[in-house]
Amino acid sequence: MILRFGKYKDWDLQDVPDDYLSWLVETQRKTVAEYEAEQTRRQTLQEARLGWAERIVQVGFRTLAQQCHPDHGGDNESMRQVIAAQTRLKELLRESRMI
Repeated sequence: MILRFGKYKDWDLQDVPDDYLSWLVETQRKTVAEYEAEQTRRQTLQEARLGWAERIVQVGFRTLAQQCHPDHGGDNESMRQVIAAQTRLKELLRESRMI
């Protein structure tokens, strides 16, 4: 295998000094750890946003359900529409997690 970059570029890997290989491996581990930390940060942020989105959907549903429920002066059709909207919003939230 040929090293494609750095101080020993184009050298056969077997000929590269051990201390340089050790340094290179450690540097790459740190770089990968930084990339993984960034991925984790982004995923955590997305999950936090989804948590809020779910709460907003739930609070909105409860508010509209109280207004549209037939027992509270609403009608069946309005209540069906509120339930359908909540169902669709929950589906969209689930789908967004899969991305």
